[in-house]
Amino acid sequence: MDDKILKLVQIAKKGNFLVFGKEGIRKYINSALCDKVLVMANDVSDKILCDYKRRAKNSNVEIVILGKYSKNDIGRAIGKDRISVVGINEKNLAFEIKRIIKATRR
Repeated sequence: MDDKILKLVQIAKKGNFLVFGKEGIRKYINSALCDKVLVMANDVSDKILCDYKRRAKNSNVEIVILGKYSKNDIGRAIGKDRISVVGINEKNLAFEIKRIIKATRR
């Protein structure tokens, strides 16, 4: 699951459909998009995790934590330094990530 999702994050980056940074993620969570998904590193801080979980719950945003990948791994995958959280700003990619999550939970 983690590998497939990271590949979709890389595709989102190439298509300029990736949101990151504190303010960017907060705007994304509050946006009017239908399918919203946050992808988090396995070493994200408890403070960030709790903050985004609370905000996501109120805005119907799916959160997935990549158990295999750290902030460094996600950052490297998208050409940045260290990235804790990214949002997918394209409905088909977000939908596909949600589909992968649901298939894994079965």
